[in-house]
Amino acid sequence: TVSPRTTIHRSISSAIPRRGVLDLVPASSYFSIDGGTTVINVYNGPGGGDLADWAGLTADSYNAFTSSGRESPVSPGDITQLDVIGYDLVVPEPTGLTLLGVGGLTAGLIARRRNKRRAVDAKTHGGSTSKR
Repeated sequence: TVSPRTTIHRSISSAIPRRGVLDLVPASSYFSIDGGTTVINVYNGPGGGDLADWAGLTADSYNAFTSSGRESPVSPGDITQLDVIGYDLVVPEPTGLTLLGVGGLTAGLIARRRNKRRAVDAKTHGGSTSKR
């Protein structure tokens, strides 16, 4: 099946890319957004490799093989690929973070007030705590 990700796979003939040639069953392929003029990264394809992984030519968290126990970076190529297939890098607006903080503070104050009221009720009613 052809997916958005499939449409950005391009063929590699030896070390020289064939510009603009879409290959749906590649022996190896690379990621490019300008018809093959610029190779952003090379996919892990030959020999049954997973075409969703990079071949490992750069330090990257999406490489087919990485060192165990080490954190690998998300590269600009990863961000570009995610953008091409429809994902957007979203950074929360300060207003949203402020609203989240105010909401959390308000919820905390309400819970604290409710707990104090229950403690007062327990003292005045001989230990029974009825929920309001």
